[in-house]
Amino acid sequence: MKSLYTILFALSIILINPWGSSRGIIWTSPKVLIIWLIVGVNLALLWEQRKVLTISRQWKISLILWTIFLSIGAISTLHSPFPLTSFLGQDQMGDGWLYWLLIAAFTLSNSLLLIARPQLINSQFQGLLIGGIILSLSIFPQIIDWRIDYTATMGKQIRGDVLASSIFQGQQPIGLYSHRGHAAVVLALTAITAIVGWFWRFTNTKLTAITLILAVPALLLTSTRSAIVALIVACAYLLGRQYYKILTGIALMGTLAAGIMTLNRPLNWQKPSIEQVVSSRSPMWELAARGIKKRPLFGWGFDGLGIAYPYIRNPQVTPRVVNLNEFTYDYINIKGEISTREIPTYKAHNWILDTTVSVGILGLIGGIALWGYYLSLALQSSIGGIAAVAIAYLVFAVTWFDCAQYAHIAWWTLSFAAVRYPCSQDNEKRRLISLQVQFYIFLGIFIVSLIGSFYVTNFNNINNFIVKAKSSLFPGQLLGCGSSSGGPTDNPIDSRYGKQSYPWTSEIKWTCAYNIQDFQGGTLIDRFNFARDIAAANGGGVVYFPAGTYEFPDSIYLKSGVVIRGETPAMTDAKQTLYNPQTKFVFPKYEPQLSGMGSPNSTAFKRIFTENPNTDSNIGVVNLDINRSPIYLLSNLDYSQNRNIVVYGLRSNNVAEPSSSVPDLNFQLAWQRYANPYVANIKINALANVLIANNRLNDSITDNYQQPEYQVKSGETGAIAQYDVRFDYSNHFGILVNRSKAGKSEENFVLAAEPSAEPGLFRKGIAIRDNWVYHTMRAGIRASGNGLVVKNNAIRDDARKRWWTDDTGAGVAGKNTSFNSRAIEWAGWNVLIQDNEFQVYRHQLKDSEFLSNDGGGIVIHACCGGTSVRQAEIVGNTGNSYIGISQVPRIRDVRIFGNKLLSNVKGDWPLIYVNADTEQKINGMQNAIVENNTVKGSLLAVASQGGRGNAIRNNSGFNVGSIKSSCHVAVSENKGFVSFPCWRRRNAGGG
Repeated sequence: MKSLYTILFALSIILINPWGSSRGIIWTSPKVLIIWLIVGVNLALLWEQRKVLTISRQWKISLILWTIFLSIGAISTLHSPFPLTSFLGQDQMGDGWLYWLLIAAFTLSNSLLLIARPQLINSQFQGLLIGGIILSLSIFPQIIDWRIDYTATMGKQIRGDVLASSIFQGQQPIGLYSHRGHAAVVLALTAITAIVGWFWRFTNTKLTAITLILAVPALLLTSTRSAIVALIVACAYLLGRQYYKILTGIALMGTLAAGIMTLNRPLNWQKPSIEQVVSSRSPMWELAARGIKKRPLFGWGFDGLGIAYPYIRNPQVTPRVVNLNEFTYDYINIKGEISTREIPTYKAHNWILDTTVSVGILGLIGGIALWGYYLSLALQSSIGGIAAVAIAYLVFAVTWFDCAQYAHIAWWTLSFAAVRYPCSQDNEKRRLISLQVQFYIFLGIFIVSLIGSFYVTNFNNINNFIVKAKSSLFPGQLLGCGSSSGGPTDNPIDSRYGKQSYPWTSEIKWTCAYNIQDFQGGTLIDRFNFARDIAAANGGGVVYFPAGTYEFPDSIYLKSGVVIRGETPAMTDAKQTLYNPQTKFVFPKYEPQLSGMGSPNSTAFKRIFTENPNTDSNIGVVNLDINRSPIYLLSNLDYSQNRNIVVYGLRSNNVAEPSSSVPDLNFQLAWQRYANPYVANIKINALANVLIANNRLNDSITDNYQQPEYQVKSGETGAIAQYDVRFDYSNHFGILVNRSKAGKSEENFVLAAEPSAEPGLFRKGIAIRDNWVYHTMRAGIRASGNGLVVKNNAIRDDARKRWWTDDTGAGVAGKNTSFNSRAIEWAGWNVLIQDNEFQVYRHQLKDSEFLSNDGGGIVIHACCGGTSVRQAEIVGNTGNSYIGISQVPRIRDVRIFGNKLLSNVKGDWPLIYVNADTEQKINGMQNAIVENNTVKGSLLAVASQGGRGNAIRNNSGFNVGSIKSSCHVAVSENKGFVSFPCWRRRNAGGG
């Protein structure tokens, strides 16, 4: 029986299911299964002892407190919008009502068992320590190679920084858990358990020493500060004042370790904040507080933040949610269709907030009473120090959360609360003397581990040790910064725009040039990775590619601090036809096969990524001609911490990606492919400071191919039609900045968003200027930001374009089909759109007389990532279509000035219009000025609820258009327009 308990307790912290299909099935369910088995064995043994069992008063009070907490939890579950999720828990977290029922049974049964059979205490302690040793050993290989996750798909990647098991590179090392934070707390708790167990002789010195020697370094390698702090606090409790010298040493070492881990994060030293230091917990805490206000008494059900998220994401809108998935939810959008949005987290990363948002204030009171009672018993327990494990868990939970992968460890120690264990005074004195010696040994282990952890943390992983060793074996030996052959060391942004224009670019280490010719490897990607890793290990720099053609067989990945740079072109202005960088990157071409299954998509469509998109900063691409690969530096728009990104001097062609919805094998042929219109040549999300300048996009597309007898279905009749449809490498965005979320961007944003609802749309330091962009679908430039600048760009389109399918590539084009073709689509506050020159055209639909329902020039809409408008200038632009602020309900301080619009692809559509009224509601506006524009068409300014400071004045027309406005808009000194009586009030949506 003792061996059984040793095995079960070891398995409770290490068991995984390598063949699982989700994080929960791989890492959570196996450990929970073991807890069920332990409870079963406990109950079986207690049944044998039922006639001699004595139920203590403390156990009865514990049972009552558990009953109260679970009863409140049951009410929360029954009233939850998604009771099944509350009952079972989210897949990975696993801590639903059923789990807490299990933990109650585990804690209560173990308390009785250890009173009846105290000899099993040793087996349980030893089992946890053996499990901790195995967990520690599993950590070290993951430092060498982050792709090791011990699953059946180990090593396989679905993206450059994501494994097939869904583990991100930034979450490693995970050991035998789904996140490094989970592994870290188990290692910390195991280390404390080892010390307590050794003190009471539940474990021997050899097992304790092995555990500490392995667990402490493994813990430090996880770089989880909250676990380090938890270990320090627990040690302080264990040692007390008697060992203040040891305590001081441990506290200093732990503080240093946590400080190093903090400093290695991408902090903004110009504006440091608590939010950065605590890993951006504050947005989650704010969401939790919002959820608590909506359901204060009983909460939303277990794992409540994830359940509440769809209802609290936008304080102004309560959606109709139809389905809650593990990481997404489905809701009915404004069109009456089902859309999907991402759930960023199920936890608020604070025990009090998580408990309250899950089971309400009443549940929090019950939880505190339960914890408080058990902790008071543990503090008074005859097994002195056992409370240290629970104390460490609570400290960890200040910035973390309960999870079914590890919560049972804390409750196991609390099950000792009522156990009386004999100890002689002489034995205790002897152990205290030995304890001091052991702690000095422990301190030595800690210091050595800290030094190793610092080295690994500072240089990313052990692979960089190997890289640095190699650097002495080739001619381009490192000399502190850069390689021997070197390359250009100037800041190209300063050279073009001056040092004061974008001072943040000086944070990039331009002077450290690592010439690709100095680096050896089996493939070009190996050579690039070698140079990149050297640069990253030395704090960042430029990987320089001299003039020449470089053929990459697969996608490549930047690292934080690393810029790819080519030779400076002879012609430096990308808007000139002769612009042609001499450093050329070529990626695989898609060779279509118009039969059978077609050519696999994996043979082409590669990209330039960065390894950790949410944090990688001071990165970029400069002076390259890139064929067949976009630049994708996509962080999570709402929670990103990356900044300082430069894309400059790029020439980009033949960018595409097949749509995942084509072929629809219900009616389409397996070889059919459709170019995904949501692709972009340059697609970036960032927290701050993005410069996309002097790039030339899609000026020499060579890879388009025709698909005869391409099959589509009529939406009206269901009939199958065949057309000759082109796979077109220009049917997509040109530049896309801070407008991308998971899935289709249009469906994942709040309407006319404010910063509180969509902070990602209001990032600062975004500039897009001096680019030449050709495209035939979507927007040439689409961006958002607070202080956004879109300046001096040239947008081009095909005046004779024609198309046969709808936007999805599966249906037939109809008379109202739109491809959202626009020149510039903007959003945000304090925006400047200046001196851009654009052409945009509408598609002819099949062989009909109909044209696609799009063709905007410079536009902002309430939907699709649009925002309210506050302080915007649209100045000095020229083009062939309209400038429009379309149905935006909150418009303030807009100046549309000095633009020249001498033709109109939209026919009689106003060439400049500002409309605050939506289809649902009339609205007001303030200080919207349309002046000194020259237009060959009409002007319109409407806000039927009224306003002040609005004007249309000093504009010039050609006697082919009119001026229409609400009566509060001052109309004066305009020439060449037909005047209409003002509109005093309109009904919502028109009239």
